[in-house]
Amino acid sequence: MRVGKPGDGARLKPLWLPWLGNHFDEAMDSLDQGTMLTSGGFLELVLVAEDRSSGDVVGMLLAGPPHHFFEAYPAEMRPVVAQLVVKLSGIAVAPERQHEGIGTKLVRRAVGEFRRAEYRWMYGQFAHQRNLTDFYKRLGFTVHPAGKDLTAPRELGTVQLACQPGEHWFDQTLQYETGA
Repeated sequence: MRVGKPGDGARLKPLWLPWLGNHFDEAMDSLDQGTMLTSGGFLELVLVAEDRSSGDVVGMLLAGPPHHFFEAYPAEMRPVVAQLVVKLSGIAVAPERQHEGIGTKLVRRAVGEFRRAEYRWMYGQFAHQRNLTDFYKRLGFTVHPAGKDLTAPRELGTVQLACQPGEHWFDQTLQYETGA
């Protein structure tokens, strides 16, 4: 597993499209141009899992600042909040490679990267028919009932994210070592 690099977008798109559609074309273009990983000084993470023998892409994950979340804050607070909150935007694993632990490794790596960078809260969402409740629970996330809005941790203010019917929010407070 490695961090995505310029030129990966085209290799990742065939894996991404069946699961998540065209929603992330812009992100993949940014990755190809080398601008994603330095977006505004905030950590944007693309992880790529490759088959060791063939080099084929078998999994990927995208996580970064949830720009729509920041609209709830005054402009001067947005850069501060952007260094505390991360959205796990999507994860995809090749159908023939599912149930081999690839998705688990991708999510654990992402959680570790953002924990080390001292982010405080990670969240995401999935469609109810994807049946990912147990997957995210095993990884330490709280999975909320389908259609239930998500409330940010108290330390981030009173921000609530609306949930579409048939979708689940999941979230986790990221604990990190202070080095004291």
